[in-house]
Formats: sequence, C-alpha cells, structure tokens
Amino acid sequence: MSITALAAAGALFAGCSSDGSSDNAAATTTHDNAGDRVVDEGDDAGEAVDHHDQTSDATLDGPNGKIEVQREIADKYAEIGGPVGHFGAPSGEQESGPDGGAFVNFEHGVIFWSPATGAHFVSGDILVAFNDNGGLDALGYPTDDPKDTDGGVQVDFQKGHVTHKDGKTDIVTN
Repeated sequence: MSITALAAAGALFAGCSSDGSSDNAAATTTHDNAGDRVVDEGDDAGEAVDHHDQTSDATLDGPNGKIEVQREIADKYAEIGGPVGHFGAPSGEQESGPDGGAFVNFEHGVIFWSPATGAHFVSGDILVAFNDNGGLDALGYPTDDPKDTDGGVQVDFQKGHVTHKDGKTDIVTN
C-alpha cells in the first residue's frame, strides 16, 4: 500500500522529532447529561475530539466537515498539537490499512494505528522514504514515534526502521 498524498509536503521536513515542548493548550474533558459521551476540548482553535465510549471512534474536523477516526489516532493528534501543531489539519478521511489498522493523512504527516502497535506519527523525509519503498506492505506500521538517534531521527517499524541523518535517509528491513 502506498501513501502518497503527503510526499510533497513531507519533503519540507527532514523528519519529525520532539524536543519535549508543546504547543498544546490544556485540554478539558466534559460529560454530557447522558453520561455516555465525552468531549475533549482541545486548543484555542476550538478543535474538539468527540468520544462516544471507551472503544468507539472519535471525530476530527476534516477538510469537508467532521471525519470519523480511531480514538487512538485522535488522541495522538491531540498529543502532537492538533490542528495548530506541526501536522496541521487532516487532509482527508481515515483510510483502512492491513491487519485491521488505519491511518489518517494530515497536511504535514500521517498518523498510523494498528491493534498491534498503537498510534504513531511519521512525517518528512522519513515518510517520503517509507512511501517510496513499499509503505505498510514493506515496513509495516510504525512501532513508536520519531526519536532522536546519533544526530538524526529514526522511526522503527514492524519490519525495519528508517533513519534520516545528514541529509540522507536509510532504510533497514528485518
């Protein structure tokens, strides 16, 4: 499976690493009168993630209105800044992946989720290399978020890892 919607946007970023800072505003959680719906009110942009119960999908503001996404994808999106963060807004609907997983393309990256790996994000040159080298079929889902490694950035996948360092991207498969 190839995820090409963000190849051009991904070229703008050499990778994505976290410096521990956050652009997130404090989130609040409220319950409606029925007690079965939780709404997390995110950043100043008013983005809301709607959780119907512990296992249901969530809702994000997409390019053409609300889109349904896996709750874990919505939680990861909020964790990395939501629509005012590095990734920007969703650029389309959630898509299904192999092994019961899913992914959502954003303006500047992709958040992947699978039952085996949880939700993790990929962007920049690492995403471009991932897409250009077989994507989910070849490397599987990411098993963690991007991490700093020896002066570069690396993302581990089920079937290998992709590292970007000194302007070069290397792919290692298991």
